[in-house]
Amino acid sequence: MEPPQPSSPSSKHCDECKTNEFKYKCPGCSVRSCSLPCVKAHKQRTGCTGKRQQLTEFVPLSKFDDNLLLSGKFLIEPNFNLTLFELTSFRLPQLP
Repeated sequence: MEPPQPSSPSSKHCDECKTNEFKYKCPGCSVRSCSLPCVKAHKQRTGCTGKRQQLTEFVPLSKFDDNLLLSGKFLIEPNFNLTLFELTSFRLPQLP
């Protein structure tokens, strides 16, 4: 049997049972479901874990440096040119 695919964005029905309005969306694959039985049926049928794909890995502070920080600069701001020192030494102005 084919795994259920997310239905069109305009549809408000559960992708599993197709009868009730959906209330939940799977973080792993965006399939919409209406109840715990439908969530469990979706996971059993598709093998989905229900977890989002991790896009980055944990980096301990001891291995964190300017190069690692700047390697993701396009995610923060296009013209991002601050060093780690400038970021960590930034202070907000004191209010009078």
